Formats: sequence, C-alpha cells, structure tokens
Amino acid sequence: MIPEFDENGKLPLGIHVAHLEEFERRFVINFPRKLIFNDLVNVLKGFQSIDCYEFYIDVSYVTTEKEPKDIDICWGSERISDEVFLQSLFNKNKHFILSLLEKKVGKCDIHPAYFVETDTKRLFIDFFQIDKVTNKPKGIIKLILKS
Repeated sequence: MIPEFDENGKLPLGIHVAHLEEFERRFVINFPRKLIFNDLVNVLKGFQSIDCYEFYIDVSYVTTEKEPKDIDICWGSERISDEVFLQSLFNKNKHFILSLLEKKVGKCDIHPAYFVETDTKRLFIDFFQIDKVTNKPKGIIKLILKS
C-alpha cells in the first residue's frame, strides 16, 4: 500500500510496495502524468518479455508535483552480472535489451538496480533512496507486476 505524502510532498522513508493498478490510481492524476504512465507501461511490457516483474520507481513522479518531466525506473536482479543470465535475457528479447543500453525509453529513465551510479558510487537501488537535494533518506515505490 502506498502511504500518504509527508509535509514536503514526498513519500515517507521506506520501500512501499504497490501493484500497477494501485500505482495508476495514485499517481495518474492528470494528462501530463498519463503520458508518462503510458511510456512506463510500454517499458514494463518489454521487461515482462524478459521475465522481469519487479521495479523501483523514483523522482518527482512519486511526489505531489503536478507535472513531472519523467520517471526513473530501477530494474533487475542481483544476477545481472551473471553472464549466463544476461545471455538468456538477450536471447529472449534482443531488441528490448539493446534499447536498455540507451538508458531512456520515452520519458522513462532506466537504471539497473545492482549497477553502481557513477557519481555517488552507490548501487542504483540505494541511490534511488537518497534525496538528491537534501542528501537524506527518502521513500520510493517497489512496483510488482506479478502477485
């Protein structure tokens, strides 16, 4: 369940689990957000084609901001550095995997959860949980496509 926003319009500290339907009800509140959500759904379809069903969502899309510019998606498995695992992903959907190398699909910025973010030297999954302005911990959404 997605909790209420804090006094700053952000999610409270923690990883808050949601399914796509709840995420849509909570965050798709106007046309600009709907356009970004449509891009997200298209990206998620690609991930489903490689059997990836869990994601972490960050930035202004999961705040009270009325017109966010984009949405950040953190995806993957701790096995992402396993060569056999990577080859199986590539074999399942080569076109989608190659698009991930661009790190942006529509208004979705895409990052592998267990890769290191260059500037902070944190794993992206940890990087997502730090407010870039205050440098304090913050909440994110864990989006699950399968029950």
